[in-house]
Amino acid sequence: MSLNAYTPTKNYADGKKWTKQIMDNFVDGLDAWIASEVEGKVPDKTGTETISGNWTFTPMPVFTAGVKLTSNTIQRSDGDVWTLADFGAQNFVGDTATQTLTNKTLTSPTLSGTVVIPAVDPPAANALTKESIVKGWAFISIAGGTVTLTNSYNVSGVVDGGAGITTVTWNTDFANANYAVVITPEDPNGTDPFICGWRNKVVGGVDVYTRLKSTGALTDNINFCIIACGDQ
Repeated sequence: MSLNAYTPTKNYADGKKWTKQIMDNFVDGLDAWIASEVEGKVPDKTGTETISGNWTFTPMPVFTAGVKLTSNTIQRSDGDVWTLADFGAQNFVGDTATQTLTNKTLTSPTLSGTVVIPAVDPPAANALTKESIVKGWAFISIAGGTVTLTNSYNVSGVVDGGAGITTVTWNTDFANANYAVVITPEDPNGTDPFICGWRNKVVGGVDVYTRLKSTGALTDNINFCIIACGDQ
């Protein structure tokens, strides 16, 4: 930067004079100031710049549940403007927001709470639906006439109803009494085998009958397993 023309001296309102040398020094200083404070601080729009000082957003960014909804600009206090790229709402999901995942691969996910499985009728091949899962099961042992709930799922208890009769009570009832139960006895290892059946099936439980195959007589002292599937 330079002045096109000026006189060797110039009078100012206060009566003082600037010599040519003083004015040259002033012009040189002005050049250095422009290079440092103006040109040097103009951000390179294609590069990067460290943002410091006071910045304002015009318009103010709008975020809902962590999702960026609008494209915005950053305007520095000196008037310079940067445009923020709009990455799209699908790239930002907040802690409390929801997003539909389609054909995503999850590696070792941890699911907490209740997982809702949809009902599909008829079910697709190899698809898990709420109708295709076991709703209750138990391993029940009987020794010396004492019935023991050894291990179970969705079973609140078992009651000895007499010789060969065990009542299994569900913790969460079924929607109706039309659910299915499968009962299998433990093999007696060479002695008279057992047979099992059910009776008095209601939404809250079922009676299991255990008999000797040879005589059909009700008998205790056998172990059996029970599995139940159906609407709840």
